[in-house]
Amino acid sequence: MVKTGCLSSAYFGAEDYEEGLKKLKSHGFDCIDYSGFFDPNGEVYQIDDKKLNARLTDLRRAAADTDVKIWQMHAAWPLDDATPQSRKAGDKVYLKSIKAANVLGCEYLVIHPAMPYGWGKEPSVQEVYDINYERFYNLLPCAKDQGVTLCLENMPFGEEGHSFSKVKDVKTFIRNVNDRHLGACLDTGHAFVTGDNCYDAIKTLGEDLLTLHVHDDAVKQDRHLIPFQGSVDWEGFIKGLKEIGFDGCISLETSISVKTPEPMREQMRIALAGICRYFAERIGRN
Repeated sequence: MVKTGCLSSAYFGAEDYEEGLKKLKSHGFDCIDYSGFFDPNGEVYQIDDKKLNARLTDLRRAAADTDVKIWQMHAAWPLDDATPQSRKAGDKVYLKSIKAANVLGCEYLVIHPAMPYGWGKEPSVQEVYDINYERFYNLLPCAKDQGVTLCLENMPFGEEGHSFSKVKDVKTFIRNVNDRHLGACLDTGHAFVTGDNCYDAIKTLGEDLLTLHVHDDAVKQDRHLIPFQGSVDWEGFIKGLKEIGFDGCISLETSISVKTPEPMREQMRIALAGICRYFAERIGRN
């Protein structure tokens, strides 16, 4: 059966993972997308490796004890990709994340493409592709050594033709690199923002689709809405995953705001897990 997952940050932070894991499991989730390395200025990038590895090893134990799989984790973002020097520093951050994923027993690390011009118009798409080729060629040897697969995420650049703004661009990049330790993460909301239909995006990625960021969006804005609250084609999403034989994790990249009063928030988180199970059951065993 396809697995269900959510952001770890929806349930716990750096210290309170024991209770958070128990709660998300009781709500009906099987897996987590570990958020602990997303902030490039976070504590995990400041403390020494011995202390960090001890913490990650204990988190891995707690997850195993709760029968929760650390299915995927998100690498740091945003990084400064403007210069060769800043990109080299960014590579070091990613290398630390790869090694951390190995300690956690996490197979997939989701990475955004390098964005040397930020969100601005790129004077040369080829330059941006070359910068990304260099980055992934620098990271893949470590990924292979650590048993981690990198997953390149499609980005919500709008429809101006930026690099990696379309799922077909992600597919082309992955096929050009042609390494089994590089696959794709499909962000459903990002695909909607760029005008990619979910069904077509999934079929385009095919066997290269390894991880998901599942959320809804509307009016071409990346808002990370709960599924069925926006305009994403969820029937196409289900159909596409069934047809490619997807057997991974329906990992939600949305959560219930901490501003929501308790116990209403608790009820809504249970309902969110139910939506995730709905997807998993519709896709079924492949």
